[in-house]
Amino acid sequence: GLGPLARPLVRRVGHLIPERVSFPLRRRDGTLRVPVVRPGETVQRGETIALAPAGALEVDCRASVSGVVLRVDPDDGVVLAAR
Repeated sequence: GLGPLARPLVRRVGHLIPERVSFPLRRRDGTLRVPVVRPGETVQRGETIALAPAGALEVDCRASVSGVVLRVDPDDGVVLAAR
């Protein structure tokens, strides 16, 4: 019964970026990364937003998109409004 409503799949060129992006601060073992940004700051893609704990076998957290920091919270992480 949906045949008349079927439309061909449209391919889009480029990348879709959500309005908000969250980067977790809490690791699986419960320890926290150290945020180096504050709400209201503008960050560029690739910029460090949180440091790995000393002695941890992981890398620092870097922004995958450019935007403005909305919130820094241990539970919600670093929340960016992408632009």
